[in-house]
Amino acid sequence: MTALLKGTSRSLDDLEQLAAKPDFVPVALDVTGSFEATTRETTIRTHNLIGKLPGRRPETGAVLFLAHWDHFGECGEAPAEDLICNGAIDNASGLAALTEVARRLARGQQLDRDVYFLATTGEELGLLGAHAFAESPPLPPGQIVAAFNIDSNAIAPKGTPFAIVGRGLTGLDAEIAKVAKAEKVKLRANDDANEYMRRQDGWALLQHDIPAVMVTTAYGDIDRMRAFFDGDYHRPSDDLAHMAKPLELGGAVEDVKMLTALGRWFGDLRRVPAGSAPTLAAPADKTVK
Repeated sequence: MTALLKGTSRSLDDLEQLAAKPDFVPVALDVTGSFEATTRETTIRTHNLIGKLPGRRPETGAVLFLAHWDHFGECGEAPAEDLICNGAIDNASGLAALTEVARRLARGQQLDRDVYFLATTGEELGLLGAHAFAESPPLPPGQIVAAFNIDSNAIAPKGTPFAIVGRGLTGLDAEIAKVAKAEKVKLRANDDANEYMRRQDGWALLQHDIPAVMVTTAYGDIDRMRAFFDGDYHRPSDDLAHMAKPLELGGAVEDVKMLTALGRWFGDLRRVPAGSAPTLAAPADKTVK
């Protein structure tokens, strides 16, 4: 705009001052401009990784756990020594929790329902892996009775209450509350965590009518989570070697215990019978922040 207005009676500063006045009315500018932009397309071949624990009654549906494995590569700027945009919290911690939940469920009694474990790609570029899974799933999406996303869960200390990212957007809340009571953990009864609903893979699944939430201590202390987003998030400092203090794993351990309990609960036909109303997805709320 500065270049376009050169030689006219207007300047960008003058126009911005006019626009700030309460009585501002549109101003016609007798200028024309021609712009040219060049773009470059890059094709990346990448994959989701899917594992399954077979259940005794696979026809009754499945439970899904997921965490994204992708990140950004280099994002630091010279002359910094470390240019790699690390992801110890986002989302190596989520993948570690996903792996441990799988290990615990595999060592227990066989469940009625199948349990799928999905490591998604392309989350950071727009939830692409989650969308790809939902558009070409290994089972009909309607058979997924509950999906639990795990993302950046090494944030909160032990004893932090759990929050549901996606609270009120599915029919899962009542059953999750039963598991929380059985596990003797506190569950926040507010929707504060929904502030981040659109920024994780569960949102993509909801768009395909798959009931998906995050159940985690990480969002149980929303101010702590916001501090992470304002600090190490997507920076080289999201790395064990660069953190000012040791990685907080207290809440992550409790997340694993709770998620394992959720897997056993939703995988059990006695707890959640086939076709029961509580697990049906409600329409995704398009007004979520």
